[in-house]
Amino acid sequence: MVFDAEHKSFGNMVAGQKTASLHRVAAYDMARGMGIIFVVIGHTLPMDTYGRALIYSFHMPLFFIISGAVMRRERLTGSLWDRICASLHSERKLSANYIFYSLCFLVYDLIVRYFYLRQMGKRDLVWDVYQTLVLYGINVLWFLVTLVVAKAVTSILASYVQSELYLVGIAILMYMVFAFVGNYVTARVQPFSVMKVIYYPLTACIEILTMTPFVLLGYVAHVYLPAVIDRFKFLLPLLIVPNVIWCFAFGAVDYHMLRASFPPLSLLLAITGAMAVFGIGAIVYNIPLISDILNWSSRNSLFIMVTHEYLLIGYFIIEPILYRFNIGDNALYIAIHVILLMVIEVPLCHYFKPMADKCIGRMLDLTGRCGRHSCSSDEKVAGIPRY
Repeated sequence: MVFDAEHKSFGNMVAGQKTASLHRVAAYDMARGMGIIFVVIGHTLPMDTYGRALIYSFHMPLFFIISGAVMRRERLTGSLWDRICASLHSERKLSANYIFYSLCFLVYDLIVRYFYLRQMGKRDLVWDVYQTLVLYGINVLWFLVTLVVAKAVTSILASYVQSELYLVGIAILMYMVFAFVGNYVTARVQPFSVMKVIYYPLTACIEILTMTPFVLLGYVAHVYLPAVIDRFKFLLPLLIVPNVIWCFAFGAVDYHMLRASFPPLSLLLAITGAMAVFGIGAIVYNIPLISDILNWSSRNSLFIMVTHEYLLIGYFIIEPILYRFNIGDNALYIAIHVILLMVIEVPLCHYFKPMADKCIGRMLDLTGRCGRHSCSSDEKVAGIPRY
């Protein structure tokens, strides 16, 4: 995916079209690859540790910023309802992923967690279905549904607000408001008993509105980022310093649990951490082995996201191995755990991801046929051609 040659951007003026496009690929793909590795490490680290706080200060916003930077730019027209339908239609692939993996998780819970491990009861299965229907998402699937709606909201806002400065202002205001709201809600509404009926849909809405600003920022910055990364790639990694200094003092940010610590600072750390990763990505792009690993991680990031933790790979395979060799809960345990987990993901991605993609493709074909029955042309579905 490259920039439109007719769109005169800061990247064109400073670095040239070819260079800007090259480093857009280098930075974003390398950053996404590093991001999913950070996710695996973050989920492996114990709670309330410094490393976990550091990773959590930026790793999820990084994915949303990248998604905003590379999303299709369409001038949506018509009524608000038409724009909502068009924006959601353009994200139907992500929606199909959410539906497919939600069904997989439900089947897995029934067979493995309920019948085999006896970790779940019938009520837990019912709540799984409820979480899926209200778009809260089972476990890591909150990321998928939040990204779908956040990108749709970004498209709609951009179709009404033409000023990039106003969009940045909206993004900052949205984050401040809903990050504070999230902190307030988690202190008063807990996912216990009947309160789950309120907690899950309410949390889903706040998650979406808290993460949309990062998509918006990526959407606005897409014309500037390639040139900035190209010129300052050796300086950008230094932006991780605020994260190193402040992340633990203010607590780890967990957007799924609506914990954003001090919102102005958490917004700053999300941006500085993401920019540092972009800089590192541009630097390591020319290192063959590292570049290959990160490219593979980037291509399979979604599949790794949904399989690395919830399917209990560590529980069934890795932990018995570490226990056999008497490796305790320390830095060596975490390092080996992460390495083995990523190694196990290689055959999973090779053999099972194509089957998953095929099923998702069939779902898309089905929705595409439904869309053609309700709409006479692609332009009517997706607005006027992208610019």
